[in-house]
Amino acid sequence: MEGETVPEPRGAASKATRIALGVFVSGTVVLGTALFLVSQGLIKFHPKQQYCLTAECIEAAAGILSKINQSVDPCENFYRFACDGWIYNNPIPEDMSNYGVYPWLR
Repeated sequence: MEGETVPEPRGAASKATRIALGVFVSGTVVLGTALFLVSQGLIKFHPKQQYCLTAECIEAAAGILSKINQSVDPCENFYRFACDGWIYNNPIPEDMSNYGVYPWLR
């Protein structure tokens, strides 16, 4: 008789299954109702988006936008997208072999 397992009483497994099914159905009904209400516009979510509109933020954004080439798709040519504006607006001086932002940081 070794190795034999004693089966669980039928009522315990059936009760656990009914509870799990009840929780699943209840959750589905609640989520479905919420989705319906949102899709019908009866519940509206207004995300809080805060934008920095100070002079410093506007100046920083303008500086960044002046350094990129917005006419190039970054998925096609990221180097041109990110660097063309800088290269166009900051040619290498005749007396230097290279040029970058590091002299500005000093």
